[in-house]
Amino acid sequence: MANTNTRITSDMNGQEILMAMSDGNPGALTCMLQMLESDPMAFLDILLFDTMGIYGSKIYMV
Repeated sequence: MANTNTRITSDMNGQEILMAMSDGNPGALTCMLQMLESDPMAFLDILLFDTMGIYGSKIYMV
């Protein structure tokens, strides 16, 4: 079931998106930065995290 309370909006830049998704968790931020470093298309995966309601420490655990 899709999360209807997404955190990403169309007016956000990349840094704002990563900060919103990390929920202040440095491990989550590091994880997303490493994902993007290895594959710039990983941004689609980060958008999927938002759709699925996966934020902060849950990103780090994934």
